[in-house]
Amino acid sequence: MAYYNYYNIPKEGTILMILRKWIFLLLLFFLAPVCLSACSPNYDLPDQTGSWAQINQSLERDETWEKIVFDSEFKLGAKILKGSWNVPSGKEDYYEVKYGTYPCLDGSTVAVPMAVEFARQILDLSDQDAKDFVCFNTTHHAYENLIYSRPNPGAMIRSTNCFLDESHPVDLIIATEPSAEELALAR
Repeated sequence: MAYYNYYNIPKEGTILMILRKWIFLLLLFFLAPVCLSACSPNYDLPDQTGSWAQINQSLERDETWEKIVFDSEFKLGAKILKGSWNVPSGKEDYYEVKYGTYPCLDGSTVAVPMAVEFARQILDLSDQDAKDFVCFNTTHHAYENLIYSRPNPGAMIRSTNCFLDESHPVDLIIATEPSAEELALAR
């Protein structure tokens, strides 16, 4: 008489095979990410978060600071109300400011103090506002932003709740000379 497996119960030898298959799948599931990350090429990616922590000099004015730029042609553009947010004292408006004739800057970490001083001298910003206004990436990302006409978002003037136009492409970078890779990107 033939054996009929009505409930699809596996025969004795196949239980061990199913158990092995499940163990293999579990091991594969847990070990695959480890193996893939270990086998992936290790590119020396530049810091994508900026590098303010690497600045080792004071960005505040000292007692010898003096204003030397007057009546500059470089000015920020129109201030546009973008919305409001709730603060403990009630609603507070925030704005977008167009770049106007002042260029959208990006650059190397080494150039941050210079750009902060430009903001103080040309735009008459306070120390804190000048630091918030300068939002540099690392050298490589600054070159990419310039070459591909990408914006450099994140600049703001905190004391007036103004964010700079986040869609305006980088006009000028202050950086060390380009690497061979950056020169190739520009071609």
